[in-house]
Amino acid sequence: MNKLPPHHHRNRYTGEILPQSVEVCNVCHLNFTTTAAGDKHRSGKLGERVCLTPKEAKLVKLINKYGSVIYKTRNSPDPRWAIKILPA
Repeated sequence: MNKLPPHHHRNRYTGEILPQSVEVCNVCHLNFTTTAAGDKHRSGKLGERVCLTPKEAKLVKLINKYGSVIYKTRNSPDPRWAIKILPA
């Protein structure tokens, strides 16, 4: 495995290189800029929760310089590492 840049980690399910601040869903393995974005994609009562698609959760798709896909809420500012915004 290649050495990671400082302050980064690897999504253990997909192998994507991510800034340390990025949250990874342990069910669907998608990446989120904040806990709020991760929580928004989960729906239902505790014990019955399911993952929504990024489109259903109205999230915006970002891609970092390593090609990793990360989702954010529409009203949150773009992280400084975001390369481009694509429709989710």
